Amino acid sequence: LGLNSYDDSDIRKFWASKQEQSEKVASFSELSYKRLASVYKVYLAESGITNRTTSARDIYKPVIAPDIEQWLRNNNLQPIIAALTGE
Repeated sequence: LGLNSYDDSDIRKFWASKQEQSEKVASFSELSYKRLASVYKVYLAESGITNRTTSARDIYKPVIAPDIEQWLRNNNLQPIIAALTGE
């Protein structure tokens, strides 16, 4: 989305959207949503995509090697570049 940070309200909005799209997701318990959010935040922090603050977490824009970026473009995979860079 091109954002530089996210917080817990963004995660809640994401799951609310998924609840509207899927009956299965809508049937999850509140505890399941909390666990999924926690795991999501840990994965993002451990992969170096975000920091580990307890409030709004900064999102670090990845640096894609030029040869990899060119390969993605040559293979019509621009959506992957957009997803990674937020552009």
